[in-house]
Amino acid sequence: MFDISDTKGAEYVPYKIDKVSDAEKRVILDGVFNALSGRRYKYKFTNESKFAEGETYQIDKEERTVRLRKGMNNTTTVLTAIEAASRALSDNFKGKEFEGMTGENAEKVESASRSCILAAHFGLDTSGYNFDFMKNMTEEQAGMFRENLSCICSGTKLVMDKIARSFYRDQQARADAAPAVADDNFGWDPFRPASEHGSEMECA
Repeated sequence: MFDISDTKGAEYVPYKIDKVSDAEKRVILDGVFNALSGRRYKYKFTNESKFAEGETYQIDKEERTVRLRKGMNNTTTVLTAIEAASRALSDNFKGKEFEGMTGENAEKVESASRSCILAAHFGLDTSGYNFDFMKNMTEEQAGMFRENLSCICSGTKLVMDKIARSFYRDQQARADAAPAVADDNFGWDPFRPASEHGSEMECA
């Protein structure tokens, strides 16, 4: 396993989500795809009519599919994809032997924890998050929730790592292609042609 803390060099700065361009969206969705496919999940863009009001994604565990609502802007699309993939993978890490907290309250705490981790990593405002309600947990509940947090950290880390790797691959491709750009008049597209999952990116 590669741990960036074991390396030397320039400080690692994760990608910060602001106004997402079409090119950045493609790179991020590529990372999301790789994170999901590693756990035999996939994502699919679905017509808005299939979602309830205010709903932006659905997770189908039986079909191992994350459904994302079509028609959202680039920034909302990538934030939704990241959140949905992290949730699907966090739940996937629970497995049959999971002994952590369950139920509606556990899901609310999980959602807030997952969102805060992702927001902090991608440079979003975290000032609105408040975890004072966790102080009301009993010692037993807090002990059980550690297992929930372990699954959340595993799921979010996988998504974050795959997105970082996707950006790294894109930067390498740009660097490798730089001489070719100077040698011809056609320019260069740093993003590969649509692959089997490229069609889903086009739907966004």
